[in-house]
Amino acid sequence: MDSARPIPDRPAAPHPEATGRPLFSPALPARFDRAIAASAAPIILVVGPAGSGKTTFAQACAEFARPGTRVARLTLTPALNDPTALAAALDTSATAATPRADAVRRAPAQPEYPAATGTPSTAPAAAPHPADARWRRRPAPRNTRGENRTRTAETLLVLDDAHHLTDPRALACLARLLHTAAPATTTVLTARHTPPLPWHRWAATGRLTRITAADLRLDAARTAAVFDRHGVALTAAELTAVHRLTGGWPALVHLAAEYLDTHRDYRDAALGMLEHAPRPVADFLAEEVLGGLAPRLRAFLAATCLPADFTMELAEELAGDGAASAVEELERRDFPLRRRVREGVVRYSYPPLLRAELVGEVRRSQPDRMPWAHRAACRGADALTHVLSVPGRPELVAFLREHAVRLVLDGAGPILFGRLESARAWVLDDPFLALLHTADALVRGEPVPPPGPPRASRVVDERVLAALAAAVTIEHATGTGTRDTLRALRIARRPEPTGHTPLDYYLELSFGTAHVLRGDTNTGGRGLRRALVLADRMDAARLRLRALARLALAAMLDGDTAVARARARHAVALADAAALIGSVDHLRAVAIVALCRSAPERGGLRGDAPLPPPAADPLGLGDPQPAAATAEAPRPAGTGASVLPRSVRSVVAESTR
Repeated sequence: MDSARPIPDRPAAPHPEATGRPLFSPALPARFDRAIAASAAPIILVVGPAGSGKTTFAQACAEFARPGTRVARLTLTPALNDPTALAAALDTSATAATPRADAVRRAPAQPEYPAATGTPSTAPAAAPHPADARWRRRPAPRNTRGENRTRTAETLLVLDDAHHLTDPRALACLARLLHTAAPATTTVLTARHTPPLPWHRWAATGRLTRITAADLRLDAARTAAVFDRHGVALTAAELTAVHRLTGGWPALVHLAAEYLDTHRDYRDAALGMLEHAPRPVADFLAEEVLGGLAPRLRAFLAATCLPADFTMELAEELAGDGAASAVEELERRDFPLRRRVREGVVRYSYPPLLRAELVGEVRRSQPDRMPWAHRAACRGADALTHVLSVPGRPELVAFLREHAVRLVLDGAGPILFGRLESARAWVLDDPFLALLHTADALVRGEPVPPPGPPRASRVVDERVLAALAAAVTIEHATGTGTRDTLRALRIARRPEPTGHTPLDYYLELSFGTAHVLRGDTNTGGRGLRRALVLADRMDAARLRLRALARLALAAMLDGDTAVARARARHAVALADAAALIGSVDHLRAVAIVALCRSAPERGGLRGDAPLPPPAADPLGLGDPQPAAATAEAPRPAGTGASVLPRSVRSVVAESTR
């Protein structure tokens, strides 16, 4: 009785990949063909988390192989984590290898797994989706390795679950097998994480082809096909939501389809519950994806799952000094940890359903940790959700004081105000937020009335409120007024610094732009260069782009087309690198490049005055704060709008909207 298998406290979860025929990308069959045609003894390494479709792909490789190919398959269980046992199992599988045609003929019908049981039925498989036709037997591709190879002697060796091999001697046995494989042998090896073998050697000789979870991911059309097989028809909006939640992860797609099929009577509620990782999804993720992780990695995941995404700096704040090593180990294990670069900063995140399971686990096991984690996450600039989640919202005023100006200037004003309105936050009536509403409309180019006289604020002090009011008033005048309107304003040559970097940037940008449009391009240019320095200090690509575009405009109005072109091209390159293509400032820079291309190289845009020779500083940025002794006197760009060509006037008008 001691060796009897324990009875689970719930039905065994059906294998989510085993329903119907595989629905892979059309690129995978072609990659298989290229792999076997590229070199002798090719190796196809398939790595991905549980339920990503590795085993299904390996099974399909037998259908890819040409008729007559001998197919041998071995599942590498923990019992084979021994060189002697592994060698014996490999010999046995080689002896039992079956020609492809016979193997396909004797194969049983693909199993269907009913929702209520864990045992396969012999019901006929659902009719294949039209996209599956490519998985039927196809004519053999042309042999690009030469005609000397005997095609009928080919062997396909499928080694499944290689991540169970951890003994160095067993790994050495596997490496020796791969190294000495016969030229006509194709090895397909699947694992949840890459085994420590000399892959670089086989990659260097062209033998290695890597298939990752991203390659096995289902697109929206194939996600819909899985739901069709379960008899669940999705609307376009529902398909978009389901595909966003599952990310095309095959196991999660099948489980989600089964969940909706089981809960047909309250489908809308079931769709909403999917966002919170319902029981079947949670069980799969907890057992198959998170179950084998070391405690310190589980602790790292629990610490970093609350933010929608996180930087390494925030991870160290949440999880301690071991954050970098934890991320490195998770990536080495091919854990589904996503990374993307936003404005030059690497940000990490988890797939939505995996994150929902992690958050639920923290809420169940460490309820006292939630408020602390929310407060710790509040230190990030995009963590308003966590600020509003803390009871009493004690961090809200400090968060707005520190981050609100930067968020608005960075184009995130709608998100900021939307979340505050959803939470019915009292600060929406504060004059500081009212001024930021106006600034947000100006940033997005929307019409807005001029700001009124500021009242006392409960968020910022009088000095900061006055500085913000000055910047917003000047920006509004430059965007909606005329040169006479600008001349009527009392604008200091340089704004008084406040010590708040985003606000100081906004002051320098607005004052500098106003001086440029009033005709004082020297004073205005220095202010815009100071704004550029502050944007660099904040490492804010969008703010840097805005300052560069206005500096290009200043050079154009000053008649220096060479510098204007260089600055505008630099702005275009920055927009490309920071994924800001199509933004307002990017389009302005593109327009300036085009105008400079048609403008004369000498003679400039102000009368017939020749341009100075090219300087050592091609962007003409120089020192943003030149010494008073060497500062040049102001050089007005003109005394009336008539001195500007029509094309330049249009750029001036557009750049200030």
